[in-house]
Amino acid sequence: MEDRYLQTKKQKIKLQREYEDAAILDIGGGGEGFIGRLYGKNVIAIDPREDELLETDNDSIKLIMDGRALKFTDENFDVVTLFYSLMYMNIETKLEVLSEAVRVLKRNGLLDIWDVDLPDYKNDGKDVFVAQLDVELEDDITSTGYGVLLEGKKQSKSSIDAMLEPLGLKLIKEECMDQSFRLQYKKL
Repeated sequence: MEDRYLQTKKQKIKLQREYEDAAILDIGGGGEGFIGRLYGKNVIAIDPREDELLETDNDSIKLIMDGRALKFTDENFDVVTLFYSLMYMNIETKLEVLSEAVRVLKRNGLLDIWDVDLPDYKNDGKDVFVAQLDVELEDDITSTGYGVLLEGKKQSKSSIDAMLEPLGLKLIKEECMDQSFRLQYKKL
């Protein structure tokens, strides 16, 4: 069974408060809910899975919602975040979610993405990818992993950048952490 797994080395990610008094939408904000833990009531965390939202222990507003059809008005948020959320989506879903994220983002707002390079599935039996993380948040470190079936999920920094370029965003910050990355875009 373990022969099915491709795993990253432990990726160390330090999350710090960067936005003051910002209205933040966290797409895929269930589970550990790191963005909600960092920004509390400033965050609306959405996830299509109720069980993921119920698992989240923070002060964010939690809503069951599909990121492909956001129930918010245009230009409603200062910041939209996706913390290891895109890796679970096929390319069509990624395009829809990113388009919706840009729609609800205010002009000059920020789209902040943390995610991982996913290799192309080679039908060689290695069909599960796990990103292993140590996430530092204030004085707390959480060890976690995000796993996904590889088929149809290939992604990289450049593939995400290519999806966002036609949507009127400018890449303003890029951080690489082995296979993981953070991309921050500004809506023009």
